[in-house]
Amino acid sequence: MTELRSYVGGAWTGDGTTVHDVNPARPSEVVAEVRAADAALARDAVAAARAAFAGWRDTPAPARGEILRRAADVLETRADEVGRDLTR
Repeated sequence: MTELRSYVGGAWTGDGTTVHDVNPARPSEVVAEVRAADAALARDAVAAARAAFAGWRDTPAPARGEILRRAADVLETRADEVGRDLTR
């Protein structure tokens, strides 16, 4: 089972109500345990995004591109796993 949490301001949050996400084809199969965000966490996420924006904006385009390419590489190596999880 996958545990889904929010990543805000450089840290994973463990707070929030736990919700079980089920496979719609097999409702008895819990596929993820999700930590639901509340309004306070949403405000924290918006504030963190605003604070990070200036640094991202000032990062040269080639460096930003490299970060995105590395993220794509990670996703590509995990494509089967991610695809399976998304379809469940």
